[in-house]
Amino acid sequence: MSAISAVTSNRQLYFRFKEDAAFSGEDVMRFVLLLLRHIRGRLVIIWDNAQQHHAKLVTELTKKHRRLRIEFLPGYSPDFNPDEGVWNHTKRVELGNFAPHDKEELVTGARGALRRLKRRPGKIAEFWTESVLPLGGMEELLNIPGHR
Repeated sequence: MSAISAVTSNRQLYFRFKEDAAFSGEDVMRFVLLLLRHIRGRLVIIWDNAQQHHAKLVTELTKKHRRLRIEFLPGYSPDFNPDEGVWNHTKRVELGNFAPHDKEELVTGARGALRRLKRRPGKIAEFWTESVLPLGGMEELLNIPGHR
């Protein structure tokens, strides 16, 4: 089972599962398109350096969707990634004592845990504050008018 997720600065959580294989560049592209459909305005994605995040299909989206910008974290820097909080919380708290009997039960349990987390915007906000991602200067990254 593979999973992909995104936490937004306005406390939203988006996720998808793939049960049979790892996420490919095409899967990542579809996830970004999902984000573009659901998130209004400028969308800046800050990603780790997973190979599928660098897929040509993904990077070409920035040419087709001018409101999309993709930035990459330095190599192996999970402390900078607020999305790591989602998975740490899900694994250690939501599913800490969960012992599924099969893959189907694992997927159902993980999906339920993430759906519960979606309803906790305060917890999602904590993932941002627990991250060491320097949020000062984000105005420039987001191209907010009046900021250089």
